[in-house]
Amino acid sequence: MPDLDSKKLKQNGLPFVFNVHLPLILTWMIIGLLIAAITEGRLAPWDTARFRPPPGTWVRTLNDFFANAPGSSLPTLVVVAFSAILYWKAYSKSATARPMITWAFVATNLVFIILVSSLVVWVTDLNNSLLPQPRPPIDIGYHKTWPAIAVTGGLSLLLLVSQGVIVFAKRYIGHRDI
Repeated sequence: MPDLDSKKLKQNGLPFVFNVHLPLILTWMIIGLLIAAITEGRLAPWDTARFRPPPGTWVRTLNDFFANAPGSSLPTLVVVAFSAILYWKAYSKSATARPMITWAFVATNLVFIILVSSLVVWVTDLNNSLLPQPRPPIDIGYHKTWPAIAVTGGLSLLLLVSQGVIVFAKRYIGHRDI
């Protein structure tokens, strides 16, 4: 069977490869924006506050690391880069199932986007309702952001594991080209 990517197939006036990869690139961009926003809002909670913890404390050090580059970009780079590496590994292994692999990665990315955007809001609201009341007027800290950090980290790990399963699925279903 000829390699579909080497042909100049047209679909809606655009090359076939471009049509297949555009949703994947868009989902990676959305994931990057989501994780960057969560990093800024949850891992650097004192970034925009008028006061900060004293210098030298672990919370100030962690906040300062994630408030500026390279720390502010690190979580996004890790998740998107590992996803891209896994995709390239799966894409280069298969000649006939490349569109299917691409759509599988798009699907896992979309599930991640939906889960992160809904669960981060839900766990933040839940955590705020469970904290002792009354709250001080200025209440900033990792005691409020740790559930969102845990959910994002766990779902990021789940995303990469599920995409790793796609890459190595060939081993589990035999030596057929997935």
